[in-house]
Amino acid sequence: MKRRGGQRGESRPSGATRRRPLRGALRAALLAGALLAEAAGASSAAPGSPAPIHIASPHGSPPPSPAPLRLAQAAGDGTRKDGGGGQSAFVSEGVLPGGPQGGRERIVADLDQNRVAITAGFDGSEIFVFGAVKRTGPEPASGPLGVVVTLIGPPEKIVVRRKERVKGLWINRDSLVIEAAPSFYALATNGPLGELVTAEERLRYRIGIRQQIFSLEGIAKAAEAAPFIEALIRLQERKGVYRLLEGAVQLSEATLFHARIPLPANLTEGDYEARIFLTRGGQVVDRAETVIPVHKVGLERWIWRLAHERPLSYGILAIVLAALTGWIAATFFALLRR
Repeated sequence: MKRRGGQRGESRPSGATRRRPLRGALRAALLAGALLAEAAGASSAAPGSPAPIHIASPHGSPPPSPAPLRLAQAAGDGTRKDGGGGQSAFVSEGVLPGGPQGGRERIVADLDQNRVAITAGFDGSEIFVFGAVKRTGPEPASGPLGVVVTLIGPPEKIVVRRKERVKGLWINRDSLVIEAAPSFYALATNGPLGELVTAEERLRYRIGIRQQIFSLEGIAKAAEAAPFIEALIRLQERKGVYRLLEGAVQLSEATLFHARIPLPANLTEGDYEARIFLTRGGQVVDRAETVIPVHKVGLERWIWRLAHERPLSYGILAIVLAALTGWIAATFFALLRR
């Protein structure tokens, strides 16, 4: 009897005790599912989505998006755009109408990389632009040589609101819609921009973030748009997506030049247009352009496409992974308690 009593007195896992790992696994699965859902909601606004600033147009229908910038056609030998074949990645116009030098100076330039891959551990990158000035005669004496490099991200719709304090509360009042504001804009020069390019040339070729935005149809006609655009530029500069890098272009012997343009970690997917302007006496004498694609790759790209193109499959996979993670965690901690 004592032996039977001893056997009865031995601790055996009860039904409630056996259900504890299952409950722990369920709680962990629900927590993991909530975290995955939150991450999916955050990633849905990554590439191609508007910036989280909202506005309504004060002038009726929003202004139409500008025509995409064209790639300049080479006046001489054919050049590439993909960075392969040993030729320049940039396409040069060679002769610009109204240029003071009539095409006597041309740009020959290239990039250290012809595409940017956004991976799971992407924390920013850098575009290295280098090249030379090709001359068909002696160096002109019409003014100092200027090299201006711009990098423009894909356009996005941005709404800017102005808040006013009314009876102690800050509320949204006037607003402005910018249909095609650059998601990224960097401008690098070998000196002060105002000394290298005249105001007329900057407006003509859209050199500068203000010129880029004000050139949009409908925006330039609105006199009250200036405060909104200045506020947008300040906000984007704080985020590091609008940058003016005066002096970042290194020019040697008035012939060789190079520049490094940093890219932030919060890049928008799409085609980034790199442009190089060669100036003399404040006038643009040559221009070269190319396109740099920026896209997600690897596992991050696969997850993003699954979430946006097959949301049902993504949801099922998220639940299965969450349940599996919770069960593994609950089993592991149950083994530790033994």
